[in-house]
Amino acid sequence: MEDRGKPLSSDPAETVGLVAHRARAQGASSGSGSRLQAFFVVSRVEFMPGGLFFIFASAALACLEWTILGRNALLIAEGAAVWYLSHLIGSQVNCLADVEVDQEDKAKLAQAVRIFGSARLTAVIGVEAMIALAITVYMAAQTGRGVLPFIWLLGFVLALAYSLEPLRLKRRNWWNPISLLLILYALPMIYGYVTLASSARFDALGVVAGTALQMFALILLNPAQDIASDRAGGIRTPCTQHGLRLIAPLAVVVFVVGTAGSFWFLAVLAVGQSVPIIAGLVLAGVGQLYVLGELVWLALLCLLRDTGEGVSGVGERTFRLVRRNPVHFALLGTTFAAATALVLR
Repeated sequence: MEDRGKPLSSDPAETVGLVAHRARAQGASSGSGSRLQAFFVVSRVEFMPGGLFFIFASAALACLEWTILGRNALLIAEGAAVWYLSHLIGSQVNCLADVEVDQEDKAKLAQAVRIFGSARLTAVIGVEAMIALAITVYMAAQTGRGVLPFIWLLGFVLALAYSLEPLRLKRRNWWNPISLLLILYALPMIYGYVTLASSARFDALGVVAGTALQMFALILLNPAQDIASDRAGGIRTPCTQHGLRLIAPLAVVVFVVGTAGSFWFLAVLAVGQSVPIIAGLVLAGVGQLYVLGELVWLALLCLLRDTGEGVSGVGERTFRLVRRNPVHFALLGTTFAAATALVLR
């Protein structure tokens, strides 16, 4: 920093050395900034805020009372740390494994892996995994629930198996959405519920199961915009194997069953509470009906226009609907969290 304002010397050799020194300093600063940005890209931070809704919902369904929820604030924070570390691991492993496939339609991810460095990213994943496992062991000691580290390890192994050879579940047809549902929703919800619940309640678990079906419907459609590149990369998903003409209507049916189930059990949990709470549940349902309407519209378009080439074969309007899938996930998460908050006593 001291020689930034220093005038260049009349000595050519000294001038060349000074210029080179400044270039190296600027390059080091730029490189560290680029690596930090690349880390955020491969960590898929854009999906992280939505996790808060499912963390809250899991805790709320386990506690069912605001006072119990408050007493367990530290445990919930520890569980949130495990969730976010697990998100980082899953996203980073997937980007690392897909660096060649992503060159076609997700070049930003492939470039971020190269900027950050594959070896450095592998080391970071190892550190994140050790920290997450240490927290789960600590939580097990706090709660006396020795199964917690094993639940986390199951999710960790499944995340590796989803992205990496020789299993690479993401290219094995129905194992793609099933493993994603387990990694993104089922195991984290089970982890949170087991941590906090004093005993299992059928109605609370019914809400979790119903929402799992809703999530599965959205996960089924998530690869629709990648059909061409997935086929080129040898990744077989239900969309590439069966086409949107079948998968889009199937997603509607699954979402309807999940919505009916989750709100039935939420209504059971709300029995005996005030009319405003029931009205609030209805309002939360309106948000989910919006998602359902989008899915129905998508299914109709696919039934009428599907050519087997993914969204490119069914028109720009369908493409826009598929691209809104992250919004659908976010809306599902917010309404789920709002509905569970309403039934707390």
